[in-house]
Amino acid sequence: MLLVAGIAGAVAAILVVARALRQDDCRTGAIGGTGITFLVIAAMAVMRDILRDDYLKLYFHPERFVVQTQWTVLPLFLTVFLGGVALWAVMLWRYPFTATIKAVPTVQWMHATAPDSGGKMPRAGGVEQ
Repeated sequence: MLLVAGIAGAVAAILVVARALRQDDCRTGAIGGTGITFLVIAAMAVMRDILRDDYLKLYFHPERFVVQTQWTVLPLFLTVFLGGVALWAVMLWRYPFTATIKAVPTVQWMHATAPDSGGKMPRAGGVEQ
């Protein structure tokens, strides 16, 4: 049941964000899509735990593993992580104060010839044939 809910949630998140991108202001749809995505990730975590506990309990025993902390890579990880959090905070701070986002209009391509070209097709570079 959780698998079906996770798949349905992922499809719903994609549809919500796709619909939001067609609107003039996509903020509400982006927030809704993000919320659904967080729910899907939570369902995935629960499904992983259920799978590990129920199906692999005869073979998988985490208490048997020896933990060896790798302290040498910790400063690099913390630097990159804190830089990412700072970048995220800057983007989050600037986004609510930007102007309303407008959808990009689609370009309507001209059919065969331009009305003022006398029936001649323009070539690349603007030279008529």
